Amino acid sequence: MPIPTRRSFDSVDPRWRVLLTDDGSPTLVQSATAEAMHSGCGAVAETRHVYLQMSGVAERLARGLATQVLEVGFGTGLGWLMTAEAALAVGAELRYVGLENRLPPAAVIRQLGWERHVQHPDLVGRHLDWLETLDPQSPRRLRIDRATLEIISADACQWCPEAGRAARSGPGSSRFDAVYFDPFSPELSPQLWQPEVFGGLRQLLRPGGTLVSYCVSRPVRDALTASGFLVHKVAGPPGGKREVLRAVTPTNDAGESTG
Repeated sequence: MPIPTRRSFDSVDPRWRVLLTDDGSPTLVQSATAEAMHSGCGAVAETRHVYLQMSGVAERLARGLATQVLEVGFGTGLGWLMTAEAALAVGAELRYVGLENRLPPAAVIRQLGWERHVQHPDLVGRHLDWLETLDPQSPRRLRIDRATLEIISADACQWCPEAGRAARSGPGSSRFDAVYFDPFSPELSPQLWQPEVFGGLRQLLRPGGTLVSYCVSRPVRDALTASGFLVHKVAGPPGGKREVLRAVTPTNDAGESTG
């Protein structure tokens, strides 16, 4: 099936263009590489299906369970906004950590109009107001009711293995229930899709925790398997990719990396 022509327009920053995806929601595209932050088949549809649903986070939050999520590739913040909205709807405790070493400017993210794609526009407003005041020297935490966001500015290639080693000696309660693995593609950022990174993430997940991603390539699945994950291809979002990836840590996992 041919790729449809999709409308795009300039953002306030020449490094980014705004692309309108097939479900009517926007995403950002790097001007230099033409790499998009979300599927052209639907940014909101992809986020809801791949990350919230396939990870089990949507189900946990619907049950009112306290949930901890790590997103590798925070990007425009859509994953956080949709996850926080699900948590706030039922009053569940949410700890959300976003790892991003090149956060798009708040003015660019504001152009995306995320408030038109969530049920609580005030959540988007508070998030954007906070982004505009971010200072590298100040705490990067936002608290909205029982949902907490922390943004960590770091290179995932270094941060994930180091944090994973630290997690082995830390309390199990600090581990994540899910990892949204959403960096740029293996073709653009091959260093992020390696066993060393996945091994660190496995240590950061609780036993039975889940890593989900849009990418199902064989090298990525092999790297996850080498890191101790149980890897599966699952159905993708309606109208989008045929398959996406779900990787689970063994329920008897003690956190030792094999990657």
